Amino acid sequence: MFVPKKNEPLSLHTTYRIGGPARLFFEARSEEELLYAVDWAGREKVQTFILGKGSNVLFDDRGFDGLVIVPLLGSVSIEGLIVEAGAGVSFSYLGIKTARLGLSGLEFASGIPGSVGGAVFMNAGAMGAEVSGSLVSVDVIRGGGTITLLKSDARFAYRYSSFQDEGGIITKARFQLTRDPEAADRQKKYLAYRMRTQPYDKPSCGSVFRNPSGLFAAKLIETAGMKGRGVGGAVVSEKHANFILNTGTATAGDVLSLIALVREKVQEQSGILLDCEVQCISYDGQIRSPYSHHLF
Repeated sequence: MFVPKKNEPLSLHTTYRIGGPARLFFEARSEEELLYAVDWAGREKVQTFILGKGSNVLFDDRGFDGLVIVPLLGSVSIEGLIVEAGAGVSFSYLGIKTARLGLSGLEFASGIPGSVGGAVFMNAGAMGAEVSGSLVSVDVIRGGGTITLLKSDARFAYRYSSFQDEGGIITKARFQLTRDPEAADRQKKYLAYRMRTQPYDKPSCGSVFRNPSGLFAAKLIETAGMKGRGVGGAVVSEKHANFILNTGTATAGDVLSLIALVREKVQEQSGILLDCEVQCISYDGQIRSPYSHHLF
């Protein structure tokens, strides 16, 4: 049944804990509900945004003047070495679950705070691995129906998939894993490393900047003297410089101003222009460049 909430605070649904109210907000608990919501929005000419676990996203302080849809598609099935997961499944959970069953290929997902759909969309990665490495196929809503695309039907690169350009709503993904009795130990080590080196006790969107080829954004930011620098309620983490934290009062404007400042200082110090990977969603539903605090 399609009964969207009105004026739902997006700060409750993002890992940054930032964002004003969505005019309409709907959690789709089945593919049928998702299709209906998308069809309704099309008929009514209402702007839509598909939200996963809320990481890697920064919403306008005014909110979103349209319909935010969260696909709560949480099924997981494992047949042999093929793992199928709904777009709403926690990617971290999937990495932990498969590794502890002795299946290797998604250990790196442990600790990544997004959904399976978001991970495919961004080609998420860590520890030298990324989603496309084990991906087999993806189910996508396009043109009012669902189609299955093989990995070869899409394009993937560092923190990029062609879904970012071609649109559609990811509903399910399948992965080809391998048997490995050491998978669980590896997953635990990866998670322990993340907890030790990244600021999981504070609201953030995850890593802010992509790593330049052969370099680490965090090291460049630290060398530019930006650790601990802040704007309003936003601050560059002392623990990991590629994280910008919400200390409790940060606005989207604070985060954007700090992103611009960090980028400027890194360029001044190293000559390298960092590329931000955060999706900045304006009030009118556009994904905008994050490099100016005038965005919103």
